Amino acid sequence: MYADAQARAQREARVLLQRIAQSEDITNVLSFLVGSDAAYVNGTELLVDGGLSNGLMGSLNMGGWLAR
Repeated sequence: MYADAQARAQREARVLLQRIAQSEDITNVLSFLVGSDAAYVNGTELLVDGGLSNGLMGSLNMGGWLAR
């Protein structure tokens, strides 16, 4: 997926799990959602990103408004 090892390392560093997703990471979620354990789950988005979005929020410069 990444021919450039440095680019891969930079991307992995941004993900809270410190790794790029594997196809099994996605298919495991799909298997759960189509199974009976997820029967009560509906009308929602399920973000499967290994914590990337949470890590990106922490890296934003919020101009100090959170410190108030």
